[in-house]
Amino acid sequence: MWARFTSLSTFTSAGVVIRGMALYVRPAPQRDNVLHRPAAERGHPPIMSSSTLNSVLSSARSRTRTALALMTLAATAVTACSAPMATRPAAVQAPVEAASESPAPSTPAASEDEAEQPPKASVMQSDVGVTPTGVPVAVLGTTADGSIVRSPCGNEVVIPTVEPIGQIDVAIDAGHGGPVDTGAVGANGLIESHLNLAVANVFAAELEKRGITSALTRTADYAVPLAVRTDFAEATDAAIFVSVHHNAPHKERSSLPGTEVFVQGSRASARLGGLMQESIVAALSQFDVSWVKAPDAGVLRVQEPDGGEAYGLVRRSNVPFVLVELGYIANPNEAAFFATSIYPTIAGQALADAAEAYLRSDRLQGFQPEQRTFIAGRSHAAVRCTDPPLTL
Repeated sequence: MWARFTSLSTFTSAGVVIRGMALYVRPAPQRDNVLHRPAAERGHPPIMSSSTLNSVLSSARSRTRTALALMTLAATAVTACSAPMATRPAAVQAPVEAASESPAPSTPAASEDEAEQPPKASVMQSDVGVTPTGVPVAVLGTTADGSIVRSPCGNEVVIPTVEPIGQIDVAIDAGHGGPVDTGAVGANGLIESHLNLAVANVFAAELEKRGITSALTRTADYAVPLAVRTDFAEATDAAIFVSVHHNAPHKERSSLPGTEVFVQGSRASARLGGLMQESIVAALSQFDVSWVKAPDAGVLRVQEPDGGEAYGLVRRSNVPFVLVELGYIANPNEAAFFATSIYPTIAGQALADAAEAYLRSDRLQGFQPEQRTFIAGRSHAAVRCTDPPLTL
């Protein structure tokens, strides 16, 4: 199978051939520190005459009455104009659906909402952090015993300590996860959920080198329901949300990668999707692989007949979101390439290039989202979600 790569000019130590590919690492930009200047030292005030003091006190009382009147008017206006605030989609409780987000275009799209359970609580105004075992969680509050967190399965759990993450620039979702929702499996035994996480880790590391903050929705092989993923991403106040996947089933042969990027209906999502498509195809095309591709591959919206978004993550996300299918793991030739040590680096750098272009430039591109229409079928049967260890 590796004979397919022998036509290229340069071999790597991993046994993969690269044509005209220069790997590079950009140094992280220096950040300005916030300086807190000490307050100026106060001197002794001058002594006032009694007449001057009375005048000052009278003026102060007048200003106080005016301020109180203005505060009363402001409070009345706020009460009159206030309206209930919309809350985010609440996290679901186990049992939950498998977090499958990439049904094949040739088959009915999954409707994971059918398997969801009633919400327990919203993560409105939550923060995010990392548990002592390295699991990212939304922090809902505190008690005398520690922090109340939303676990990967959507349960409220109290743990003694959580390391805060704070606001980030990019939320990264490694698609699928856990023993049930493995995603697609290649002919060589390569498991999509494992590959997604490997690429997502390189993506995050590349962003860090460039001074761009990020956080992953999962950091190991465990299940995370779709609603918990989106709640976590939004709790970080991320500027963009990117979900990493690899596609199935097998498609027609192509000289170019069959990368597909699924976007929302917003201009921001379409721009991000175009940058992702452009960057990934350019990076992967430099490898001599027998690719496969769908006829309409590119930047796409997948909608149900009623016009609603077919994919749950696309539908739920309130920040600019894209779901990236980098290539076809169901294609044995691509699966062999994906199994090499060089591939996660190439894919992660391409994702980081696109994210950086979106965040730090006004670059546009020519991709316009096409539309596929899916007829929604039934989702995976409800499965028991098992939380990973959250404490040592």
